[in-house]
Amino acid sequence: MKCNLTTLIKENVRGIPEGVVGFLCREVLKSLVWLHKHGRIHRDIKSDNVLISVKGEVKLSDFGCTAQLTKERNARNTVIGTPCWMAPELIMSNDYSTKVDVWSLGIVAYELLEGSPPFKSMNPMETMFQIVNSSLEIPKTCSEDLRNFMEGCFLRNPQNRPSAKSLLTHPFIINCSESEEFCEFLSQWNQKRQVL
Repeated sequence: MKCNLTTLIKENVRGIPEGVVGFLCREVLKSLVWLHKHGRIHRDIKSDNVLISVKGEVKLSDFGCTAQLTKERNARNTVIGTPCWMAPELIMSNDYSTKVDVWSLGIVAYELLEGSPPFKSMNPMETMFQIVNSSLEIPKTCSEDLRNFMEGCFLRNPQNRPSAKSLLTHPFIINCSESEEFCEFLSQWNQKRQVL
């Protein structure tokens, strides 16, 4: 793998096209669908844990916070993960399931657009307080499809939040870039890096 998504974000602040955002979200969703199908919750979806290659491959990494769900234990309530990307129900130690990963993916999309996750400048306790008690402002520059996608990820009631599998059929994901456009974006980014 070439680098993690955080490196790409830091070096392309507010310069990542929506089609590339959609491609990256789709690739992470594919990984989440597989994990969730096998009863696993990642619980630490963030840009640091998304690896990208120059060939346009996108891989999920760092499964140290992953939890296994079973018939006997179909929810968790442990507070674990990285504050800026945590879902409200996880922060509040409510029972939660795979939908916490969907919230976190919405934060990754936000981060791709804005250059950092919401509340990044606050200390961890303030960040968690804000996530639980305030609504997230979706960037005004988003297309209608991307806005709708992110609004779904940020539904406060996890029962109403879409699953990773259902998000794969969202218009924003269906209409996003293919790997060729992502590879072209990476190639241009690498050329800029070599000049600097």
